[in-house]
Amino acid sequence: EDYRAKYKRLGRRVIVSTPDLLHKLPESTWVPNLVPIHDPAFQPRPGNHSGTGPVRVVQAPTRKFDKHTAEFRSVAKELAPRFPQAEFHVLEMMAYREVLAFKRRSHVVFDHMNGHFGISSLESLSQGVPVIAGLDDWNIAKIREFTGAAELPWVIARDREQLRDRTAELLASPA
Repeated sequence: EDYRAKYKRLGRRVIVSTPDLLHKLPESTWVPNLVPIHDPAFQPRPGNHSGTGPVRVVQAPTRKFDKHTAEFRSVAKELAPRFPQAEFHVLEMMAYREVLAFKRRSHVVFDHMNGHFGISSLESLSQGVPVIAGLDDWNIAKIREFTGAAELPWVIARDREQLRDRTAELLASPA
């Protein structure tokens, strides 16, 4: 028996953590992932955007093959000569709390361009770090519907060229 049949037989609803999963399971209920915003690791770092030191652009992919890491590295290689103050990092082989601390000390985080967002987006947004992600129109509409917000905090990039352009815009205009 698959889980859909089991949940139906038990009279239970399927719960999903991101709106993109509603495409696959329209009978489900979206309950967003949460981050513990009162934990200092998830709060903005004072002076993080003071304009001194290198500007760190990072990605912390769970699965590089599925999170556009190749595109991120390609964009980093292309932008590095134009923005010598920028450092580009793919965070891997690190403990979870180390990743959180590194992202908190960063200036831009790239999530992925799969049309939805991941927990990395939520963590970084909570830390006050700009996040680039490829939210599609359907997910944007669902997030707006859920939150009631007209504007969303993500910087949208849906392909490599947009990723390059949005990253360059953020590097050129730190404010």
